[in-house]
Amino acid sequence: MNKNQLLFLDTETTGTGPEDRLCQVAYHFASEEHEAIFKPPVPISVDAMVVTHITNRMVADREPFLGSPLCTHLLRILADGNILVAHNAPFDIEMLRREGLAVKQSIDTFRLAHHLDVSGTVPKYSLQYLRYFFDLEVDDAAAHSALGDVRVLIALFDRYLEEMLVTLGSEE
Repeated sequence: MNKNQLLFLDTETTGTGPEDRLCQVAYHFASEEHEAIFKPPVPISVDAMVVTHITNRMVADREPFLGSPLCTHLLRILADGNILVAHNAPFDIEMLRREGLAVKQSIDTFRLAHHLDVSGTVPKYSLQYLRYFFDLEVDDAAAHSALGDVRVLIALFDRYLEEMLVTLGSEE
């Protein structure tokens, strides 16, 4: 597997309902990090603000995601057939879809966590729970900040990749 083809991504959103949209996107691709906050087309719910600490006031003067340089860059990355890696990937993929971005291939570390926990020793599978359960050392990674979550996501992915290589042998 070529890690340069992996797009590690996280979104923060206005909520979790069918009408909700993204308000922050962060990703790591080809050794570069990108992050931006956007003005969503719907208000951010109080429940979402409690988690993300992103308020409607904070996004009032921001550009929308659609048409932004970050959106254009993501479109190009995804069009080139790169693989999106996310924790609970179906959620992030749906949020991207609502913005007109199509994801063809993905790896979901939430599913990996369930699959690799054959002995059932991990009590919970949230990204931050796994971070502390596995004692992952991640610098500058505030929880529920899209970029902080991306940094934890990469550390978790690397841990699972190592585990799979030990179990299955080399990548080749």
